[in-house]
Amino acid sequence: MYDPCAYITVATYPDINHRVFTIDRNNKLCVTEYVTGSGWAQTKELTDTIAFSPAAATLVAGSNRIRIYTQIAPGQIAEWGTDDGKNYSLMKNPLPTN
Repeated sequence: MYDPCAYITVATYPDINHRVFTIDRNNKLCVTEYVTGSGWAQTKELTDTIAFSPAAATLVAGSNRIRIYTQIAPGQIAEWGTDDGKNYSLMKNPLPTN
């Protein structure tokens, strides 16, 4: 479930495969995948975030790598991601802020 004004961001591969990232009502970073020919997969939880955390996602050009940026602790930005388009993990926490 999602609250009004929930954060939603997407990364799209060139072959029209989407990865939609959301922050749900329980402050979980989630991913829902769309694969051409297969449709939408079930939403998966990736990690906890702080309340009302924003999120941003980007596809690293010319690769299968996706990076997602959110807050998993107050005052810190964390980088989550995948290098293969399937398996997600914490890449860096915290990111430098200065």
